[in-house]
Amino acid sequence: MANKTLLISPQVVEQYATFTKGLDANYVRPFIETAQDIRVQEVLGSKLLRRPQQMIDTNTLNDDYRELLEEHITPMLVWETLAQMVIPTTYKLRNAGVVQNYGEHIQTTTMSDANSLKNDYETKSNFYQSRLLAFLHANHNRYPEFCKTDTCADMHSKENYHIPLA
Repeated sequence: MANKTLLISPQVVEQYATFTKGLDANYVRPFIETAQDIRVQEVLGSKLLRRPQQMIDTNTLNDDYRELLEEHITPMLVWETLAQMVIPTTYKLRNAGVVQNYGEHIQTTTMSDANSLKNDYETKSNFYQSRLLAFLHANHNRYPEFCKTDTCADMHSKENYHIPLA
């Protein structure tokens, strides 16, 4: 993956996580990128996603975008990152096929257990996604990049307001 600006760091993911501390940041980074590309861009749209990235790159993050990032994007992105990590950290694709990781003196989990954990993380991500969307709708005037189309008013009307949960 290209070296793009991440909205959260691996250390932030580690603060929320229930796994052993000290996970290699280089291991976590691709999962953050994937979660950011798949979920955050889907919710924010490309223009609004690029705005805080540009501000982070130029060290010009203002109060509005800091609030958006820290209070609303970060929780959703963290839980989505953790959901993205569950299966690949439990199972690996090797030359011999898909194998389960075995650590020294660690009891392995079943696919059912891994899916339960992934579902728990996705439920949390979905909650924060709903909260993020509600915040953006209530504060759309502070984030003009959120809606740059002619159909914005129709798309965000109460009758058409739908929050995808999966």
